[in-house]
Amino acid sequence: ADTGTGDSTYVLTNYELEVTDNQASFPDTGLITKDDADVTHTTGAKTLGVTYNARIRASNSVGPSPWSNVHGEVSQLLLLYPSAPQTLTVAYTSGASGTVTSLLSWVKPTETGMDNAERALTAYNFLVTPAATNNAAGTACAVTIADVSGTASTLEKSADFVKGCTYALKVRAQNTVGYGDYAQESYVALGVPGAPTGLTLALSGETLVVSWTRPADTGTGD
Repeated sequence: ADTGTGDSTYVLTNYELEVTDNQASFPDTGLITKDDADVTHTTGAKTLGVTYNARIRASNSVGPSPWSNVHGEVSQLLLLYPSAPQTLTVAYTSGASGTVTSLLSWVKPTETGMDNAERALTAYNFLVTPAATNNAAGTACAVTIADVSGTASTLEKSADFVKGCTYALKVRAQNTVGYGDYAQESYVALGVPGAPTGLTLALSGETLVVSWTRPADTGTGD
């Protein structure tokens, strides 16, 4: 609004623009000069995943204005990380010998690229943290889940857990820039109980009495 006289009547000569990937300071070189009639500028290709800052100043025949970032007008652009996967769930599928095999499933992130533009996902990555060192049976709980890679259409993964352990499970998506945020779910690795033992049949008058022993493993491994 003020071009040098306190009103809008003085002639601007040009703008000077700086764009940098250094968040702390701007370089002394690399000024982009724009005609006084211009109010936009399109940069060339930038490095994906980098935060860029921009600042601009106007000039008239007297000299340049203060830089816009002095007044908090720094523009930032964060590029192209995916958002977190949605609705992570874990369901028991089978189990034997203290192991619970479960199926992890999730929904594709709503954002896979810049400004909601589609960008190919390259992998899903998992982080598994046991809530305790051992379960009630004294078995170590640590497990590792390998990445799902090579396709964005795969939205499930089978994994083995230690029966009776509680886990914090996380999954995140990766694209050509890097990893996005985690989706998280808590999971207690419970399995089916062991078979009852000691089954007996006995006659009692005209009736039949069936007896058995409670299974040692009720689903937690103990």
